[in-house]
Amino acid sequence: MTLVVAAALLVTWRLRLMAYPLPIAWGLMAVFVAEQERNPVLGFSALAASLLVLIVALILVFRLKRDIAR
Repeated sequence: MTLVVAAALLVTWRLRLMAYPLPIAWGLMAVFVAEQERNPVLGFSALAASLLVLIVALILVFRLKRDIAR
């Protein structure tokens, strides 16, 4: 899961688009839903990873775009 988060944030940092991290966060949320009863540690880790990807991606995309002169 750590590699998924790292890859998502690296690509987001390079491309500066929300199109890449959104499906990854969606997939991590699916892992949370699927595993929360059977394996709660994995489920809640996936939830935390999903939120981390979304929050950091929003910061990367919109903070970096703010520097563009309009």
